[in-house]
Amino acid sequence: MVCQNYHDHSVRQVKVAELNGTEPHGIRPFHCPDCWHTKHKDYRRDYWATMPLGQAQRQNRSPCTVCFKL
Repeated sequence: MVCQNYHDHSVRQVKVAELNGTEPHGIRPFHCPDCWHTKHKDYRRDYWATMPLGQAQRQNRSPCTVCFKL
């Protein structure tokens, strides 16, 4: 799976938000580590985890619609 930044995420890690208790929206999407969602000014490192794409997909996470245009 290639993101908008032309990274091949079959061999690169993705980022997932796991601990954001202020927005309980269920299972959060996965992101390219260069997505603006992972770099904005309110970014909290403790909310995010890095994992292989396959693991994120096994957790039924969908791709971010910003960094993975469908």
